[in-house]
Amino acid sequence: MSLTGGQPMRRWLATALRLSAAAALAAVLLLVLVLPSLGFILSMPALPALPRDWQPPTRLESDQGAWASDGSAQLRRVGGVWWLDAAGSPEALGAAQGLLLHPLIMDLEGDLVDTLRERVPTVLARHLLLGLVGLNNSRLPQFFQPRELREIRAATAVAPPTSDPWRAMGHPYQRALHYHALHDVSQYLIDNPLVRPIQVGCTAFAIGGPHSASGGLLIGRLFDFEGGPRFDNDKVVFTLRPDQGHAFMHVAWPGLTGAVTGMNERGIWVSINAAATSAQRLVGRPIIMAVREILQYASSIAEAEEILRRSPVFVSNGVLVASRDEQRAVLFEIGPSGLAQREAVDQRLINTNHFEHPAWAEDARNQQRLAEGTTTVRAARVLELLDGKLQQEPLSAADLAVILRDRRGLGDRDVGFHNRSTINAWIAAHLVIADLEAGLMWVAEPRHGLGTLRAFSIDGPLPEADLPADPELPLLRQHLARFQFLRDALSRNRLPAAQIPAAVAELLALNPQSFEAHWLAGRAAQAADNQATATYHLQRALELQPAYPADERAIRRSLNGEPAPGPGDPPADP
Repeated sequence: MSLTGGQPMRRWLATALRLSAAAALAAVLLLVLVLPSLGFILSMPALPALPRDWQPPTRLESDQGAWASDGSAQLRRVGGVWWLDAAGSPEALGAAQGLLLHPLIMDLEGDLVDTLRERVPTVLARHLLLGLVGLNNSRLPQFFQPRELREIRAATAVAPPTSDPWRAMGHPYQRALHYHALHDVSQYLIDNPLVRPIQVGCTAFAIGGPHSASGGLLIGRLFDFEGGPRFDNDKVVFTLRPDQGHAFMHVAWPGLTGAVTGMNERGIWVSINAAATSAQRLVGRPIIMAVREILQYASSIAEAEEILRRSPVFVSNGVLVASRDEQRAVLFEIGPSGLAQREAVDQRLINTNHFEHPAWAEDARNQQRLAEGTTTVRAARVLELLDGKLQQEPLSAADLAVILRDRRGLGDRDVGFHNRSTINAWIAAHLVIADLEAGLMWVAEPRHGLGTLRAFSIDGPLPEADLPADPELPLLRQHLARFQFLRDALSRNRLPAAQIPAAVAELLALNPQSFEAHWLAGRAAQAADNQATATYHLQRALELQPAYPADERAIRRSLNGEPAPGPGDPPADP
């Protein structure tokens, strides 16, 4: 009786298990395939209406550059940087980018796609990530002003669709809108398990009064961003004269309507450095659009603050604002949960990637950034260099360039190149110096801030005021790419065992003061059961300022014979 009665029950249980498994599989497919696809669909915003009588200009070219047929814009190559000069309505400014920078925009988008593939290696993970970001960004247009949306729309409307290799990834306007939130989205994806995060580590500072050789405010700014080489190689100096607000110039990349580094005709400077606080919104106003708004409309620090306070940002940033007329620089530490203001001390103000105002003292993520990042080390090195140089004489723009190009460790230690705890780790997308009193900005040619510093005023290039390239530029060109290749090959176990000794020897020869080179040499010696050599190299690595506290802990574990991760992508420090 029990056998006979048990068979239907077993069949019922088996059927129930199969149905449960099918339901679970359907739920996974819904999450992995359907919801991201829905995100792609919902993230396609309505196209802003362009004026009916608007006739976009055509592109004209000569050996001197390119320009819009209606005379509203021109594009020139100034040494190793691009200069775009444009004036007029939002449609005219957008059309200038779409007409004159379109090939560069497409190349830059290719770099972003390559970076996405590197950071999110699997197709399924990319589909899931992009779809969910798209779903989240479906409300993004609400946080742009109508004029901003029209400018972005015009930039994508004038570009020929046949020259868009990325159309399968979405409508050009949709993609452009999402790229304007890239700075913000990349910050809140830092802890996402699907992503190997992009590494950034910006440094900026302002000096004034007796510290400045010109007597006015001097600003230095290094913008680190590893979205691809074209962010550095194809940087653009924009001179924009909108039909509303102030004329301004800023340094960014092709296709950007927002701004990250710039100065307007009223002598207002603004730049941003990413930070980290516990409060985050899933969507909000991209900080680069608030920076653009300050450049276009602010005439004072108070007006810049007002713009920031009414901007519902969704990640945290330090916003350095300086005013020529007020002879004052302040740092607005802004996040989704509030804004605090930090003043200069002794007419010096340093901004890396953490908040210092007491309002953030108990914030867990800011404390984690302070404890685990490179931000405090870089800030201390800037202060160390300022203290040393200011004992001799007031500083000039050329002196600021020396500081922003510095790759030495604390105490002036030689720690090799490409150490992320140094001011210039050779990862920068742009280096900019400004003299607010003179109305000048210097913008470094590639690579990574070491090229010739081209001088610009609001009226255009001033070649007679250019500053020279760094003497180490040839070293960077000769050694950096090979060092990165060997480091990655060794750290990711991509080399046959027979090739490892030669690779380690070459790595040490290329960058003998690098903690990573000695760390990898020590791990290779451990694998070859050569403990004496391993101990020497691991101890040497500890002496050469490991970039992150996590790196130092891993090296110490290896020295103690404990399992430990090797060099690779460090913890993100945007």
